[in-house]
Amino acid sequence: MTRKPYVLLPLLLALALLTPATHPPLSAQSPRGPTASSDALCPPLAPPTGPTVTVSTEAELRDQARNAAPGTTILIAPGTHELQDAVWVVNDGIAIRGATGNRDDVILDGGGMLTWTNTHVIAIDADDVTVADLTIRNGDEHGISVQGRDRPILYNVHIVDTGYQLVKVNPVGDGSDDGLLACSRLEYTTTSPEDYTNGISAHNAHRWTVRDNQWYRIRTPGDAPDPTILFWSGSSDTVVERNLLVDCYQGISFGNASHGPGDHTGGVVRNNIIYASQPHDVVIEMVHATGWLVAHNTALLLDPAPGLTWGMEARFADTSGAFSYNLTNMSIWLNRDGASATGTGNVTNAESGWFANPAGADLHLASTATAAIDQAAGLAEVSDDFDGDLRPIGPAPDIGADEFRSQGQASVSLVAGWNLVSVPIVPESTAIADFLASVDGLYTLVYAWDAAGQAWKSYDPALPPEANTLHTLDEKAAFWILMSEAATLTVDGAPPTTTDQTLFAGWNLAAYPSAAARPVADALVSITAQYDRVWAYHADDAGDPWKLYDPAAPAFANDLANLEPGRGYWVRATEGCVLRVEY
Repeated sequence: MTRKPYVLLPLLLALALLTPATHPPLSAQSPRGPTASSDALCPPLAPPTGPTVTVSTEAELRDQARNAAPGTTILIAPGTHELQDAVWVVNDGIAIRGATGNRDDVILDGGGMLTWTNTHVIAIDADDVTVADLTIRNGDEHGISVQGRDRPILYNVHIVDTGYQLVKVNPVGDGSDDGLLACSRLEYTTTSPEDYTNGISAHNAHRWTVRDNQWYRIRTPGDAPDPTILFWSGSSDTVVERNLLVDCYQGISFGNASHGPGDHTGGVVRNNIIYASQPHDVVIEMVHATGWLVAHNTALLLDPAPGLTWGMEARFADTSGAFSYNLTNMSIWLNRDGASATGTGNVTNAESGWFANPAGADLHLASTATAAIDQAAGLAEVSDDFDGDLRPIGPAPDIGADEFRSQGQASVSLVAGWNLVSVPIVPESTAIADFLASVDGLYTLVYAWDAAGQAWKSYDPALPPEANTLHTLDEKAAFWILMSEAATLTVDGAPPTTTDQTLFAGWNLAAYPSAAARPVADALVSITAQYDRVWAYHADDAGDPWKLYDPAAPAFANDLANLEPGRGYWVRATEGCVLRVEY
């Protein structure tokens, strides 16, 4: 058939991959664990519905943040914006968002940690304020500071390196109600500059939810016992769920040991995964706190502080609540200094071999975790797991943050040369060498497209790990693999049920984690009218490997009829959306 001019973009994308002279440069990146944010739990924010204004300089941003009419959305143009002062929001209903929806595109740089110049990067002194889709770095004291105001939404933000707290909720007025911190990454490159920090420190905060975030290296140079997630000073009914904490010194705390009775009431800590390979203190502590539930959390703790033999605790006589169905390798102290917590169904002798990829902080259960799988009773307060999957998957819920799926296997036939594939299986291990173990020695390069960062990620098995940028593969990954000979890729794991993938405006590499071939329009029904091209590369059709589907074209003009298990696809989305694939 005759190719139309719009064939060029995906072909150029493929050419950039296939031509050695144009390979993207390699850069070092540490292995990473699960994202703690499935696409269904963290969809792109809806487009603004009220008045909008776009700013392209830091001065314009500060001016609009302070002076825009209530209800205005301020869209920040891509780029690095070197702030000359704090961004103060003083009118209700203001939203500050990166214009592209990709938080890596918009960077607000505060000028350095503890420079004693700007104090905050963004300060919120109004109700119903949203901050989303941007990066904050090098904050003087705080990345985002909430001045006791209600219903703030902090969503899809990346906050890295601030002098004190990355997020601070100050005890102003009657406190801050109904806040949300979600789908974000908060971290230090190494440690905070002084022995005083927190990922979030919230005073007099009520009904806040902290969910689906990643926290890395929230710690001080002297290993001060500063919690990563701290709600205290009269806070109540906090929900902390589905967070991933990696190499943080101390984890999640309701109440502060330096305070007294009534520091926190109510609340739940559930479905969090905590991995610590660096020195650490306790990772969940309830102090001067009552009426709380700590349930179905998983913690693998490998370098405890000297003398520390427990990883979770209730402390002081005014503290009472329940630890239920947590999975860890250290004991849980229920009655430290007179506390009166209860413990139900906790497993405290977990081993690294029980988890999918512990070195990569992936603490999803492996089939070896028989002491955790199907061993819990149902809790009304915990209806899902770390990934948002409903409990139970088996006859009974599993102990810890993850619900294990019974093992299965998926196979994909590969030809010599380049193949564009995906594997319809939730793998036992997401580490790339494990995922590709069945074709070890038979492939030389793997590439995946990061649509959010608009960058290729690569894996060369001949290079040391630090020279690769692609470290994990799973059921949501479509990837190019260069085979030296034909072979069958076989991956052990569990069949998915429903899989959600976030697509960004423009080209995306999308997986098809389904057991059945479906007509393209049916397979993509969840994004109807939100895409305008789909390309496949059928490596087994050497004469005409590229297949096109254009939803606006007549049927005879398309040569891609179905989406098929085992293949990956280029999908051009016209806007940010979530592709849902039924197994």
